[in-house]
Amino acid sequence: MDISYSSIDSEDMPDIDFENEGQILASFEVFMADSYIKHDDLYIPKKNYEHLPPNAHTALLDFRGEPWVATLTVGARRQLREGWSSFVQSNNIRAGCILKISLVGTNVTVVAFEI
Repeated sequence: MDISYSSIDSEDMPDIDFENEGQILASFEVFMADSYIKHDDLYIPKKNYEHLPPNAHTALLDFRGEPWVATLTVGARRQLREGWSSFVQSNNIRAGCILKISLVGTNVTVVAFEI
């Protein structure tokens, strides 16, 4: 499966089975500081780590019904990386915006967030 780290067409969305799909497992709000706009990363608050599978390395982001893909780091600091900057720029997200990010599905290697 070849997924670019950007927006993907809904028809190209891989069919992934998630545990607890559709339920909000955790959520957090992010005040978009300049660093989240300029850099290709967004740190996930530690209080949400317990809901993230330890080996999950891909994040599917659903923003206004449009799917996006980003990498999710594994280890002591969990963050959205490659693909985050493309998501921010393409959706005209600016410093000062507040995003509510909800974890709505997980499996061993992939997590799904609704923004």
